[in-house]
Amino acid sequence: MTGQSVVVVIGSAALALLALGCTGRSPTGPEAPAATLTGTWQGPVEESYGGRGRLRLSIEQTAFALGGTFALTFDDGSRNRTGMIGGSIGVPPVAQRMQLTSSGGLPCEPGQSPESFLVLTWSRSGDRLSGQYDGFGCLGTITGTFTVTRE
Repeated sequence: MTGQSVVVVIGSAALALLALGCTGRSPTGPEAPAATLTGTWQGPVEESYGGRGRLRLSIEQTAFALGGTFALTFDDGSRNRTGMIGGSIGVPPVAQRMQLTSSGGLPCEPGQSPESFLVLTWSRSGDRLSGQYDGFGCLGTITGTFTVTRE
C-alpha cells in the first residue's frame, strides 16, 4: 500500500466513526429521554386532603412555557380534582415549577370558591418526575408528594 492509500483508508474509517457518533444514539443502548416535558405523565400521589391517589399530567411545552390539563383521583371520588396546568421551566438549579388550578373537588361553605391552587416543584431523572406540592383551597393548606413517569 502506498502512503496515499493508507491516508484514504484511515480517513474513510474516521468518517465512518464520526457518522455513527452523530446519530445521537447508542446502537445497543436505550434512547435518551426527550428533553421536553410534552406528553402524558402518571403515577402515585400522597396528599394531605385526598390521601393516596393518582396524578395524571397531560403537558404541552412550548420553549419554556408549560400548559395542559391534570387529574387528581382518589379512592374517595368526592376529593377528585381536574383542571389546567400553567407555568414555566428554567435551567437547573432554578426550581422547576408548575401550577395546577382546579375549579371543583372541595366541599366549601356556600359562597366560597371550590377552586384549589397547587404549585408543584420536582426533580427529573429521565422520564420520571418526583417532587412535592403546596397549595390552598377553601379548606386551607394542601400539601402532597408525587412520582410520575411518562407514558
